[in-house]
Amino acid sequence: MQMSNVKFKIARLLEGVIGRRNLVRTGRFLLDYARRDLPNNLASNGEWMVQETVLKYSVTPKMVIVDVGANVGLWSQHILELAITKNYDVELHAFEPSYLTFQKLVENLSLFQGDNIHLINSAISDKEGTGTLFKAHELAGSNSLYDAGQENYNLKKETIKLERLDDYCRRQGVTYIDLLKLDVEGHDFIVLDSIKDLLVDHMIQVVQFEYNHRWVSSRHFLRDVFELLIPFGYRIGKVTPNAIEWYENWSSELETFREANYIGALEDPKKWFSSMKWWSVNSNS
Repeated sequence: MQMSNVKFKIARLLEGVIGRRNLVRTGRFLLDYARRDLPNNLASNGEWMVQETVLKYSVTPKMVIVDVGANVGLWSQHILELAITKNYDVELHAFEPSYLTFQKLVENLSLFQGDNIHLINSAISDKEGTGTLFKAHELAGSNSLYDAGQENYNLKKETIKLERLDDYCRRQGVTYIDLLKLDVEGHDFIVLDSIKDLLVDHMIQVVQFEYNHRWVSSRHFLRDVFELLIPFGYRIGKVTPNAIEWYENWSSELETFREANYIGALEDPKKWFSSMKWWSVNSNS
């Protein structure tokens, strides 16, 4: 097909100037920016905004925060610092399966003491028992229950403890979760699907989960989350630095496997967040 279109002519001209590789990288950068698929930096990707919003507007006397895939505790540390600064009553449950990473988590949260801090050396999954954690290196945030294949050919293995979140909540007497954060490197949908009883009963008001290329290894799609959460009354949106980009329904345009954080929120908590229109629905913002 002859490139007669003006856009193709411009693209071909740019390719001639900067080369095909740089053209791809530039195009990917611009597309990621436009879609708000931004670098996974806690301080700038909108995760702090989610924390601040939930703490500000939740009306439960003691807010229950659950951090699944806590790694070394930076996310948990920030929300505990916020709670102290704003005088919020928060109860934290943080799960990290890797032994050495868990020791670092305990160290980083050692300043926060009391009966309201629960640190658990296990992974949340759809069953209880043991599993294998594939590790790029110790303390890595990319350590996963999935062997991603060729890109991770030097992975080390660690046997870890698995447990179900619904069983844990029953044992601990947790009846309501204000904010559930999932960062489990491709295992996010498995966790969500395993807590359907909590979701259908609206025991969780906001859930944040990470979506990235590791979902390929678990054989799941973002579409699966829409099909799971929407019938339970949750709305789904992407976390951006200053607002949530909400979606009425799943679209193939969303299935990029580019790293981003999403939230599912019940109708009332959804109103707490600043919103931005999705670019695909005639938005100029």
